[in-house]
Amino acid sequence: MWNTVKYYWQRALAALGPSVSGWKGATRAHWVLWALLILLLLVTEIWGKWSTSRLMGFGVFVATMGMISLGLAIVLRIVAAIRPSFRTAFLFALLPSTLLGLLVGGMPGGLFFALYLTLTVSFIFGPWAALRNGQGTLSRIYASVFLAIGGAMAAALLYMAIKPVDPLNPTLENYTLEDLTLPLTDPGAKGAFPVSTFTYGSGEDRHRPEYAEGIRFKTQAVDGSRLIDGWDGLIGWNRSRYWGFDATNLPVQGRVWMPEGEGPFPLVLIVHGNHSMEEFSDPGYDYLGEHLASQGYIFVSVDENFLNGSTADMIDPIKGGIGEENDARGWMLLEHFKLWQTWAEDPDHPLFGKVDMDRLGVMGHSRGGEAVAVAAAFNNLDYYPDDATLAFDYHFNIGAYIAIAPIDGQYHPREDKTRLKDINYFVIHGAMDGDVSSFTGASQYSRIEFSPGSANTKASLYVAGANHGQFNSSWGIYDTGLPYGWLLNTRDIMPVAQQEQIAKVYFTAFLEAMLNGKEEYLPLFADARYGADWLPDNVYINNMKRARTHLLATFDEDLDPGTGEGGAIRIKGAHLSKWRESLLNLKWNPLDTIVAVVAWDQEVSSDPGEFGLTWAPGALPLNEEMSLVFSASALGEGTKPNGWEPAEEASSKDKTPDADEVEKPLDWSIVAVDAAGQTATLKLSDDKPLHPQLISQTSRLPLFSTNATSEIVMQRFTLPLAAFAEVNSAFDPSTLVSIRFVFDRSPSGVIALDDIGFEEIP
Repeated sequence: MWNTVKYYWQRALAALGPSVSGWKGATRAHWVLWALLILLLLVTEIWGKWSTSRLMGFGVFVATMGMISLGLAIVLRIVAAIRPSFRTAFLFALLPSTLLGLLVGGMPGGLFFALYLTLTVSFIFGPWAALRNGQGTLSRIYASVFLAIGGAMAAALLYMAIKPVDPLNPTLENYTLEDLTLPLTDPGAKGAFPVSTFTYGSGEDRHRPEYAEGIRFKTQAVDGSRLIDGWDGLIGWNRSRYWGFDATNLPVQGRVWMPEGEGPFPLVLIVHGNHSMEEFSDPGYDYLGEHLASQGYIFVSVDENFLNGSTADMIDPIKGGIGEENDARGWMLLEHFKLWQTWAEDPDHPLFGKVDMDRLGVMGHSRGGEAVAVAAAFNNLDYYPDDATLAFDYHFNIGAYIAIAPIDGQYHPREDKTRLKDINYFVIHGAMDGDVSSFTGASQYSRIEFSPGSANTKASLYVAGANHGQFNSSWGIYDTGLPYGWLLNTRDIMPVAQQEQIAKVYFTAFLEAMLNGKEEYLPLFADARYGADWLPDNVYINNMKRARTHLLATFDEDLDPGTGEGGAIRIKGAHLSKWRESLLNLKWNPLDTIVAVVAWDQEVSSDPGEFGLTWAPGALPLNEEMSLVFSASALGEGTKPNGWEPAEEASSKDKTPDADEVEKPLDWSIVAVDAAGQTATLKLSDDKPLHPQLISQTSRLPLFSTNATSEIVMQRFTLPLAAFAEVNSAFDPSTLVSIRFVFDRSPSGVIALDDIGFEEIP
C-alpha cells in the first residue's frame, strides 16, 4: 500500500514539475541574468572612472562573488547527494542540538556544537549498523575507520565535560582578602529580634494553599493589562486557564518575615526573576527574610510568578510568550507599597503602628533586578510613560534600591533606557553567572545621576565564584533548566552558604546605611577588605560613587579630551601609546558611560607615560580629611596598543601559562602637586594593585563557547590626602593643584579610568 502511494506521489510531482527543456531554459536565463548584472556593475563602476587599480579591485570583487556562489553550489550538491531519509532525520536532530549549543556558547559556537554532536552520532551508529549487517571486507574497513573517528569524537566530548578547568586567573591564585574590618556590628550575623511569618493574598490561589486558605490578610486584585504585552490570544487563554485569572486581575500576594516587637519597622520588598512560572520563585529568599527580620526589618517576598515565562506559552510559537513585562514587575512592587500604606494608616488593622513608611527599601533579582529600576522611575511619575491614561500616585520615600544580577533593557520606557536620578542604588553580580552572564547592572549603575547638593550613593559589587541561582534558595546551582544546566561549569561556583552570607552582609549594611543612617558602613562598598571578618575569603571588585564627591573628570562632560568638569579642569597626556575618551562595551551591551582609555608601553616610548589633571589654586574646596578617589579597570584585546599580546591568550591555552606569559597586576605612581610646587607621591598599590580582568568560564565545553570570558568591571580606588602629606610634610593638601598618574611601575598596560575626584571620608 505504501509503495502504491509513493508511486502516484512521484508521478504527481513529475507531472507538476518543469520538463527537461524547462529546466534548461531557466538555467540559460540565470546565466544571462548574471552576465547582465556583472556588465551593469562594470559599466557603473568603471565608466568614466577608469584606472588599472579600480579594474583590478573590481575583478577581485567579481571573483569573490563567484567563489561564494560556487561554494554554495557545492554544498547544495553534497546535500542533494545525501540519502533523503538521513537528510530529513539529520535536519530534525540539528535544530534542538543547536538550541542546546546556544546555551553552551552562543553563536556560532552553538552551531559548531550541534554539527559536532550530530556528526558524532552519525559516525558511531551508521558504521555500527553497517558492521552488524555484514558488509564486504573493504566496506568493513571503511565503516571501522568512521566508527573509530566517531568514538574519538565522543570521547573528546566526554573528556571536555569532566576534565578539571585550568586556573583562569593565575595572578589571583594565592589571593587573600586583607583584614581591614570596620569596628562595627557584623551585618551578616543574626539579629536580636524573634521572627514571625505569614502570607497575604487573594485567598483563591489554585496552586498554593499559603495564598489561599493560609493567608492572614486578604487583598484585592489589580489591573495590569496596560503594562503587559502578549497576555491575549492563545497564550492569554492558556495562562488564564492555569492561573484562574487574566491580566486585569493580578493578585497582590507576598510572604512576610516580621520582627516581633513594638515597631515601627522599616519595610523591604524583594521580587524574584523570570524562572518557570510553574516552579514558584518567591519562597527562595527565605534566608534573607529570616536574617533581615531578625535585624529589625519587615521583609516581604513578592509573588509575581504569574509574570514569568513558561513552556505553556509555546502554544503560540510565533509570539512565544508575554513580553516587556518588566514594567509590570516594577509597578506591582509599588502596588504592594500602596497596600502596606493602607494597612499602616488604618487604626483598626493589626499592622497599624508596625510599619515605618518613611523607611522603605526594594530589592529584585534578575528580571526583578531591572524591576527595581523601573519601580524607582515610576515612583516619581504621575502617569505611565507608555500610556498616560494610566495615572500613578505613589511618591513613596524609598531610601534603598538593591539589584541582584539584574538584566537591563527588557523594558524601554518610551523606547529609551531607564534613567534614574538621586537614588541610593546597590547592584551585585556573580562572575560565574550562567544566565545573565554579563554585568548588565553596571549599565544601570552608570546611568544614575546625582543633583548638586544631594546626598545619595550608588555602589556595585562583582563577586568571583558567585552564580545567578544561588541568590535564590529555590533556584540553586543550575542557572538554566535541565538538561541545559548539565552543560554549565558548576565546579567553579562557590558554596551556596558563602554566596548567601555575602548577600546578607552587603544587603544588611546597605539598608543600615540608607534607611537607618549608619553611614559608617559605607567604606564596605568601596572596598570589601573593610568587611573581611564578615565575608568569605574571596575576590571582590567594588565600585562606589557618592553625590558629595568633588569631581575632576567623569569624561562625559564634552567632546574635548583635554577638559574635565566645568571646563576648569585641564587634562593632559604624555608619552602614551593610546589615550582617548570612549564608550566601552560589556559582554552584552554598552557600559553606558564614557571613560578615559589610557595605554602605555615602553616599546612605544622609553619615557614613563603620564596622565595628568590640573586646576587653578583654590578652585576646589580641599582639605586633609578628603581622599582622592577614582574608578579603574584593566582592559582586554579590543583596546590594547598595537603589537601587545592580548590578555585572553593566556586563558585560551590548554596548559597553565608560564610565568612570563601571565598578565601581571598593574601599578603606577600617583603624584600630587600643591600651589607652592611641593610634590608627594604614592603608589596605586598603597591602596591595592589593579588586577587583570577576572576571567570566568561558565560552560563545561569551552571549545564550543564563543561567549566572552571577561569584561570591563570598574573598581574603586581611594588614596587619602593625609597619606600624601605623610610622604612630604611640606606638602599642603588644601592647596592641591594637580594630580598626575605616572606609569612607571609596570612596563605596559591599558586601563579605563572614570569618576576621578575628591571625597570626604565617611
